[in-house]
Amino acid sequence: MTFDLADLERRLNENQDLQADFMKDPTSVLEREGIVMTPKMKENLQKFVREMQDPKFAASGASTAAQGGIMISIGKSF
Repeated sequence: MTFDLADLERRLNENQDLQADFMKDPTSVLEREGIVMTPKMKENLQKFVREMQDPKFAASGASTAAQGGIMISIGKSF
């Protein structure tokens, strides 16, 4: 099975209800989309989204309000 992350990214940026759901509970949205995550991945994602919304933690340019959208990036650690 293939998954189109570009389509999910587009829908997150175009659909304000989906974006609001993602900002409240990103792991639930991704799981609903069929993305499987480890418990650590879920924890890291929840923490990142919480901190991204908190001005005292957000890195420069990390705020969705300032950027006007959500970008999805997948990485692999070796």
